[in-house]
Amino acid sequence: MEPILRQLQSPNNALRNEAEAAFNAAKQQPGPCLDALSALATSSQDDIVRAAAAVLLRRTATELWDGAGDATKTAVKQRLLAGVKQEPQANNRKKLCDTVSVLGAGVVAQGGWPELLPFLFEMSKSAVPHERESALYMFSQLTDYISAELEPYLATLHGMFRAALADPDQSVRVAALKATCSVLNTVDSSKCSAFEDLVPLMLHPLSESLNAGDEDAARQSIEMLIEVMETEPRFWRNHLPQVTSAMLTVASTVALEEGTRQLGL
Repeated sequence: MEPILRQLQSPNNALRNEAEAAFNAAKQQPGPCLDALSALATSSQDDIVRAAAAVLLRRTATELWDGAGDATKTAVKQRLLAGVKQEPQANNRKKLCDTVSVLGAGVVAQGGWPELLPFLFEMSKSAVPHERESALYMFSQLTDYISAELEPYLATLHGMFRAALADPDQSVRVAALKATCSVLNTVDSSKCSAFEDLVPLMLHPLSESLNAGDEDAARQSIEMLIEVMETEPRFWRNHLPQVTSAMLTVASTVALEEGTRQLGL
């Protein structure tokens, strides 16, 4: 499989087409294909090969999953969770997180990955900042697909978000905001009120990004908050002064681009 992945990166169209045909042939054996991709995505010594394997695994995992045996499925899941923690390159780590999220979205609801949510909760408490960030990122990717499975964990999620929104690491705080907003956009409106006390903390990534001059991060924070304002307008009613003040600050900051300032309105 590794030669195929390397050849897929070739600038030569003929070689790349040949590699694509070889990979399509490999997919005819779902178990060995998943086994090889997951092993390369998590243990190859070549950054490019790990990245390519993770992307292909994300694209094909759900397609091939039912054709693989239980032992292979278990090995793939174990490798992916270990790989997310061990991957040294941030870009590759995100690719693995995306792969876990796509696979989890397809199998968690069927009871096919009972270890995933406990793993993410535990990882969110890691002493390593990028592990906390990765756990929150995967929660934000998964919530649309496993909202029913998250219902029993809402109190646990609240505690996790409270801690993460106050994390000393800015990247973790932004990931926490995204995960919090994802849950609020997904769960039943009647359950959102339990998270209202988090609103002041949810505004922090925005103000911190503005203070740091990071307009891209500020814009991302505003867009996430606006989405919740549109889906759950009543969620903000007890914190209107703080929310209004934050948005007016955005709208009146002349150093920001016009599009960003408009979001504040």
